[in-house]
Amino acid sequence: MQRDRPRKIVIWTAGLAIGIGLLAYWHANGQREEYFLRKSVIERPNDADAWLELVRHYSYEGDKLAADSGDEDHAAPDPTPPYRKALDCLNRAVSLGAGGFQVRLDRAQLADEVGEQQEAISFGWEALNLAPISSGSSKDSDEDEVKWLRDMIARNTAAPPESPIESKNKRVRDQRRERLPRLVRWVFEVS
Repeated sequence: MQRDRPRKIVIWTAGLAIGIGLLAYWHANGQREEYFLRKSVIERPNDADAWLELVRHYSYEGDKLAADSGDEDHAAPDPTPPYRKALDCLNRAVSLGAGGFQVRLDRAQLADEVGEQQEAISFGWEALNLAPISSGSSKDSDEDEVKWLRDMIARNTAAPPESPIESKNKRVRDQRRERLPRLVRWVFEVS
């Protein structure tokens, strides 16, 4: 009776399959860099350089989210989850032997960004102990970083300490929220 109906069903099915395929490809392509960096870490779990590359990626992602101020329809995104992942990877790299002033400075900065006051102070002192000695050949950026470390230590020392239970609960909540599918996280952010 309706001869064109099977043809229309096939056309709609093919169109829908192509659309879903393109959407899946676009989504997978957006996470491609993280996938290969995580694969590198899995293949070489005792390589501090692989962990440091993953730290750079997460830190960059956190910086992008921190730079986004949002708009009238959406609030600014929370950069804490990528910074938390970066700090965890950096701690792993340090446990594998990564060291130096820049690594300790990054560690203090990330701990400060995620609100870990005591860790930020501790990592800040470690970085100050490894800070380049001021001399005529010292770069201005080194002096700025040392000044930032001192200011951060003073600010976190003067702030009232956060209760360990509250910080643990907050960290667990953030980790659980990060594990949710992107669509579900979006619904929570909108509401």
